[in-house]
Amino acid sequence: MISSPLTVDWEGLPTLKIVLHGPSAAGKTSALRIINAIRKIEDPELVVSELQMLEDEVGRTIFFDKGLFQTPKIKGQLLERFRFQIWTTPGEERHKTQRDIIIKGAHGILLLLDFDNRSWEDNLNAIKFTAEKVKEGLPVVTFINKNDIPSSDRTPKSELIEILVDEGIVHSKTKASDFVMTGSCLTARNDLLALLKKDNILDLVTHEGTLKPEHRPGSVNLIIRPLQKLIQVSLRKALDNFEKV
Repeated sequence: MISSPLTVDWEGLPTLKIVLHGPSAAGKTSALRIINAIRKIEDPELVVSELQMLEDEVGRTIFFDKGLFQTPKIKGQLLERFRFQIWTTPGEERHKTQRDIIIKGAHGILLLLDFDNRSWEDNLNAIKFTAEKVKEGLPVVTFINKNDIPSSDRTPKSELIEILVDEGIVHSKTKASDFVMTGSCLTARNDLLALLKKDNILDLVTHEGTLKPEHRPGSVNLIIRPLQKLIQVSLRKALDNFEKV
């Protein structure tokens, strides 16, 4: 069940636990590295190295613990600074028990699906697992990766939305535009690499070393947007639960 309202880390910062769930090879690790990249541009060479690793990646990432994030007032309360943790789950069905352990104590799920029509069954399994958690009260935002592949190789977005609605993850098709988003981690990665190799890159970051939002490539914003939405929804849910106690 959801914590009430948030746990506090060793620095005294409220901490939100987000679980990134989806099929194997759908792009979970790529999304994590892109999110990580915009948080630590103070060392551009290191970030470039990490992003280039995605070309030959064979490993699996399960945890990302970074970042101070700002959000508008939620229910009249302003959390100016808080940390969010992002955990990823293994996509293979044989790891279902491990997924249940990882998701314990989460505040929300970022469901990452794969547009590739070869991932149809894996998408269904990920959706059904997430639907179980929705029944327990966890908020969900969905991101569909690989919108850069040819349309002939893609599962239509409308078909995935229909399943999300049928499983209760999205309340209705009219709500899908708010809770189902698309993008390409590969495009975002390439656009970030091009940006980081510019001679004036250090002019594009804040004094804390993070990439200024106005300089983020549009493809990167498509990756960040569902995370921002989920954080806001999860905060509202956590505060609602806290008020009911």
